[in-house]
Amino acid sequence: MNKLHTSLAVWALFLFVMAFVLPFTTNGSSTLADLMHSYTIYGFFSLVPIIVYGTILSICSDWITNLFFRRIPEVSLVLHMIGGAFVYAFSQHWNIALMGIFAAVLFFTLDQLFVLWHRRFSFVANVSFVLSFSSVLLMFFGASFS
Repeated sequence: MNKLHTSLAVWALFLFVMAFVLPFTTNGSSTLADLMHSYTIYGFFSLVPIIVYGTILSICSDWITNLFFRRIPEVSLVLHMIGGAFVYAFSQHWNIALMGIFAAVLFFTLDQLFVLWHRRFSFVANVSFVLSFSSVLLMFFGASFS
């Protein structure tokens, strides 16, 4: 399973988790409207960082782990987390850095699971596309939801 497929799945799951855990609230709207708007906001602002930065970070951390640490997965996890914490340098907000760490841990976990599952199940290659397509549809619904 390549890193781009993993990043699409991470983006879709990140949206889902963040919309339910930290929804944006607005005055006078229903809980469903807040949830749909949160889904759209998280989707637009996390798409490029997770797809581009997350993919590059995962490739680099796996390369460093394979080159220097004899493929110890825990080292790769730590490097993913350090890269996720590096988001603080760009945002200067700890809450966004914590979201970056969460996305990095989610990326590492899904990458490891996809590698294991791809050997046993052939349909796993399509899971990321289904998740990302459904997330895009939900973002469109959330943007038009009132």
